[in-house]
Amino acid sequence: MRYDIIGDVHGCFDELVELLRRLGHRVDGKRLEVRPGRQVVFVGDLVDRGPKVAEVLELVMDAAGRGAALVVRGNHDDRLALYLRGWPIRSAGSIDSSLRQLAHRSVEFQQQVMDFLGSLPPRLLLADGELLVTHAGDILTDDEAARAEFNVNSARTGVVDEFGVKELVDWVSEYAGEHFVVYGHETVLEPLHRARTLNLDTGCVYGGRLTALRFPEMQVVSVAAHAPYATAKRWVALQAVRS
Repeated sequence: MRYDIIGDVHGCFDELVELLRRLGHRVDGKRLEVRPGRQVVFVGDLVDRGPKVAEVLELVMDAAGRGAALVVRGNHDDRLALYLRGWPIRSAGSIDSSLRQLAHRSVEFQQQVMDFLGSLPPRLLLADGELLVTHAGDILTDDEAARAEFNVNSARTGVVDEFGVKELVDWVSEYAGEHFVVYGHETVLEPLHRARTLNLDTGCVYGGRLTALRFPEMQVVSVAAHAPYATAKRWVALQAVRS
């Protein structure tokens, strides 16, 4: 099996359809038909911030239900699922955009979303163990709960970086695993290849790009955002550094 791994979508449905078609797949309405011999894999954060969260969920849930797509759980997916279950979330924050959009859908659909997002695994081991896909990174530990938490949310050092954001733990510098890890979570201007890892979160929702990796070909494919739908301190700072 060959894989097309897609970075953080964040409700950018139109860009997702464009990227899937560029990868050679068919999209008819909300139905994805994947090329024979390939499987689409999402690194998580399907929801929040973007304009078409429900449409993204419809397409991905249908594809996953037919075995055409695999998805790992991102921190935004996790928080939305918990919120829909009635868990107290201290600050809804970017969940608000998803809730506004889901409010126009049926209770049944909202239940399906809650069940789907809540069932997503923290990581996937593919290609006979050569490839590991997760949302926020990976650590080597025998504590499965701690590893799963890191897969979904990573961890912060407590230090505020030059972008005014609390630093994430630099897990890549210490990663000694045998797998090639593809992930997202921390926005970068271009796909970031370090050691045996690749970060695909190129900030589509902020006006960047939606990026995929063809594996094992190791070919990066991306499409430009149609518009900036949200903003964040880190993205603004990254753009300022670039200019």
